[in-house]
Amino acid sequence: MDTIIIVVITAVISAGVALGLYFLIRNVILKKKSNQIIKNAEIEGESIKKEKIFQAKEKFLQLKSE
Repeated sequence: MDTIIIVVITAVISAGVALGLYFLIRNVILKKKSNQIIKNAEIEGESIKKEKIFQAKEKFLQLKSE
């Protein structure tokens, strides 16, 4: 009887630890992915900004020459 209780308690504790590790690792991975998405969005935004500034300067020069 005592061994059954020990086995059940050990299984429950092991499952709890495994579940805790799973969520910890999952959160770390998701945080890493979200940071990468933000970094890519910032790079793309900066690229779009530079392109729009270039287009505005080009339009200004075109209007100035007319």
